[in-house]
Parts: sequence; C-alpha cells; structure tokens
Amino acid sequence: MFSDKKSRSQIIWALRNFYPELGGASERFRRYLPGLNQRGVDVSIICTTRNNKIPCGNLIEDGIPIQRVFLPETTPSISDLTLAKVAVSATKSQILNKENHVIQFFGIRASMLPYLWRMKLRGYKIIQVITLLSDKERAHHPISPKGIAKIFRNRLTERVSSKIIVSSKIMGEDRIRLGASPKQ
Repeated sequence: MFSDKKSRSQIIWALRNFYPELGGASERFRRYLPGLNQRGVDVSIICTTRNNKIPCGNLIEDGIPIQRVFLPETTPSISDLTLAKVAVSATKSQILNKENHVIQFFGIRASMLPYLWRMKLRGYKIIQVITLLSDKERAHHPISPKGIAKIFRNRLTERVSSKIIVSSKIMGEDRIRLGASPKQ
C-alpha cells in the first residue's frame, strides 16, 4: 500500500531532547516509530541537548535521521527558539508534496512565530502537542495593555497550528481558552 516513496508522509519532530536523553513526551513518541513507519510515515528528528557527550550534528541513529544541536546552558525558551530556527533551515532545501509534510512541536512560543510562518508558507503543516495544562490564569484580573497583548500572543501561537494534539478534554478546553479553534 505504501510502497511508492512519494506517497509516504514526512514528519519532523522538534523536541528539546531525544534518545539517549530521557524525556516523557519524547520517549512516548519514540515508541510510536515502528507503527508509524509501517503506516507509511517517515519521521526525522530535530532536537537539542545540553549533554556534550551525546553526538551532535546530522546523524542517522537506528535508521532515523536526527539533527541534534548542542546548547550548553539553555532554557526551555532558548531550546524552543533554536528548534524553530533549525526546522526552518531543514525545510529550505526540501521539495515537498504539500499534503504530506508536517512539523510537530511540543508547545509553541510567540518568539517562534516568524519561523513557523515561514514553514507554513513552504507548505508545511504545524502540529502542536500539549502534554501539560497551561498556567491557570483566569480573567479575574483587570484588563491592562499587557494583558491584552498576552491574549493576542496566545491567539497567534494557537492559530499557527494546523492541529493541536492533547491528551484530555480539559487540555482541549484549555487550548480553546488560549485561542485555539475547536476544529484544531
């Protein structure tokens, strides 16, 4: 069924860390790899690491293309921004069938938006995976210019995604509160 290489889907997972570094979401998704391959989905990985003993650069590990970037002293926001920059570079040279190419991020920050829009313009679909609830900031605070800007940023970051994967109804409602549409 999926013998024609052109009919296979391509997905890039952009993760802060990946095997051999342990991480809850990355380990869970790593277990999906054999089943995805059988279903005609080719996965490549873009990840960061703070461990200077883990090989970095463009690698093939267990048959999976991995582009790992060493960031010595990083924060989650720097890692996420680096992942978006590296993903843009990775998508520049790829000729793609626009229906079959996806980039999956584990959360999206406003600082990533310029890079994500470039990927969307190249025909990539952006998927956001959410494994944690956002901060429970409710509208009990008076509206301020800073609060309005935050609402606008949330709507932009949610709407850049073609789809948002959540693991519970509560998480889905939380994303809608932040600006996602129910169709996502």
